[in-house]
Amino acid sequence: KIDAFKQFLNHSGLNEVAFALMRDSLVAFYHEHVLVKEPGAAKETPWHQDQPYYPFNGHILSIWMPLDAVGAHETIRFVKGSHRWGKMYIPRKFQTEKEYTLEGVEGYHRIPRDIGSSERYEYIGWEVSPGDVVVFNGLTVHGANGNHRETPRRVVSWRYLGDDA
Repeated sequence: KIDAFKQFLNHSGLNEVAFALMRDSLVAFYHEHVLVKEPGAAKETPWHQDQPYYPFNGHILSIWMPLDAVGAHETIRFVKGSHRWGKMYIPRKFQTEKEYTLEGVEGYHRIPRDIGSSERYEYIGWEVSPGDVVVFNGLTVHGANGNHRETPRRVVSWRYLGDDA
């Protein structure tokens, strides 16, 4: 509905990046959303996977694109290799961090509470600038610190579905 987003999506190369990385015969753009952390917002983004928030089986690719420079302390952080754990974690509400109730859905696990504080995991993240993109599998466990800067941290996040969705 917003022409600038449609133009960007169709002419930026994001679709080609998604297609190349997913290696599927069909890749579909699903949606985008804007994430804003206001200056001084101490609330962390809880550790989570993107995939369990969506009503499909099959794989999802996320593209995280900052609109502002983001330093190492405020950037998105990942648990390296977590997309290979073979588990889907119960999605949590970002504001309260309480788990959603999943009725009639089996096979979901509680996310380990020591993620983010335990040295048994390897964490990765990068300083990023406007125009950079961070691309990751929908099963990758990730989160972010609050925004302790004096300026907003604005990001557009794009979701793509593979041919098995």
